[in-house]
Amino acid sequence: MKTYSLPESTEEWIAQHLKDTGLNLKQPKDLAKAILKVSDAYQVHDSVTDWKDNQTRAAYLSYFFPLNYIRFLRVIDQIKTSHFFSGIDQVIDFGCGPGPSTKALSSDKDFNFLTKIHGIDNHNEVRSDYLDTPRSKLSLSFGKTKPPGPLNSTAIIASYAINELESIPHWFFDAEALVILEPSTKSAFKRFDELRSNLLNQGYHLWAPCPHMDTCPLSLSKKDWCHDRVHWTQPQWFQNIENQLPIKNTTLTYSYLLARKTKKETDDRLRVVGDSLLEKGKTRWMLCRSSEREFLSFLHRNGKPPQIYRGDSLQLNNYEKKGNELRIKKEDIVLS
Repeated sequence: MKTYSLPESTEEWIAQHLKDTGLNLKQPKDLAKAILKVSDAYQVHDSVTDWKDNQTRAAYLSYFFPLNYIRFLRVIDQIKTSHFFSGIDQVIDFGCGPGPSTKALSSDKDFNFLTKIHGIDNHNEVRSDYLDTPRSKLSLSFGKTKPPGPLNSTAIIASYAINELESIPHWFFDAEALVILEPSTKSAFKRFDELRSNLLNQGYHLWAPCPHMDTCPLSLSKKDWCHDRVHWTQPQWFQNIENQLPIKNTTLTYSYLLARKTKKETDDRLRVVGDSLLEKGKTRWMLCRSSEREFLSFLHRNGKPPQIYRGDSLQLNNYEKKGNELRIKKEDIVLS
């Protein structure tokens, strides 16, 4: 299980950009009030971010920005593992805000081959925050629409953006690659699953996290939905803020898709889509490999259960099929 953390440079960036708001990281109570105000507003409507308001901006920079940054660090690992950006030379950060996704991507040396990132946001107030990104050799631009030219070697990142739209721009589906993050709630999953189906209808191939192109096995579930979980180490200043809040984000969840028009090489990977379930005589993990709802199962008589976590990708050398269970032993698992 990998644990993520914010780079010190990102903490410094947050502290620097908070100065314009009249608040700072040494005022956790005041920041917590601003965060609750924004959080309460989002319960009423998804797209209420008023970037002209200093409290709203302070709440986002000190709280929601680091959470989204950490989420995207996890997605970056999936991009690397699958070589998802192979042949990509331009990235569009759609609904970028101050740019947590862009900053996470640009700070990773493995993506130095990217030379152009264009941020799109309807709120011009975030321009200065977005364009202040550390990597000097990166050609960074900002606007309210896509840059000119074809998108056949472009990856679009849409992090917590599509859920705020009534409709997706028609040019969105001209891009070769799409990186989509959405809220990990049951209510949001229905629309997320519809988006997944739409991508398949548009000719896209799913690279991650789905190990197949069939119907999602959780589409008809009344209580479960597909989402990933990321573990992280909170810096002290963030803990100080959360101590003033009723909500705790010791782990973070989100739903995501990596989709390309280029077909991915087939493999026999399975994906774990649930936390471990301790039951009488066995431990189970909800599994995804087709449209059938299945579980990985380990009998306790065979020893201590293996350490498997939600979001893990694995291969099986062997298993015994029992109903909707794939019963395994430790030696049968290959984590990838």
